[in-house]
Amino acid sequence: MSNVSDMWVLQQTDLAVEAIRRRLKELEHQRGETPALKAAREAYRAANAELVHWRTTRRDLEIQARELSAKIEAADRDLMSGRVRNPKELEGMNANVASMKKRLSAIEDQVLDAMVQNDQWQVDSDARKSELDAAEADWQAMQAANAAEVTAKLADLKRLASQMNQQWASLSPEDQQLYRDLRSRKGGRALAEERNGTCQACGISLPTGIVQSVRNDEVHSFCPSCGRLLHAG
Repeated sequence: MSNVSDMWVLQQTDLAVEAIRRRLKELEHQRGETPALKAAREAYRAANAELVHWRTTRRDLEIQARELSAKIEAADRDLMSGRVRNPKELEGMNANVASMKKRLSAIEDQVLDAMVQNDQWQVDSDARKSELDAAEADWQAMQAANAAEVTAKLADLKRLASQMNQQWASLSPEDQQLYRDLRSRKGGRALAEERNGTCQACGISLPTGIVQSVRNDEVHSFCPSCGRLLHAG
């Protein structure tokens, strides 16, 4: 015949199994990317997008500047060739060259600004990349540690499950049913410890008669408040 101590030992194993299962669920949830890694990746993406924008802008402006410079050189050669002698036509050609040179000066200013922006975003992108690399390294280390913990927890779970099966088999059918019923109604804790005349589950002071009966391991004594089976601490 089983006694209260047998049920108490079973509950300790049962609680240990539940704790491992909860931890395994936590580890499963941690398999995804952490907020820190996501933030680092987004920061690098944004900085790199700006770098690409200014690199492209600089390249396009430099192309415009080269094309416009070529047009100005061609126009200057045409002016100096003596081909055109009509004063009004010469005036128009000079005005066109002056306009192109003004546009070229504005484009060159834009090129300088794009160069500055490019350099600044290159520094920022490099910094964000370093932060991303560090965040990824931390995440990889956490994943490796989690994988090792999962392996250990699964081994513990297998051992405890076997142990719990043996403990369960040692209970009488009546005590098995009692434990099952109390466990389902009492939040997974069928038994409570009596210590110094107090139920450690709900905290009430127990009547003297119940405290005395708890000392008999073969007698089922229940807390009059929370209804759990009492085990002498």
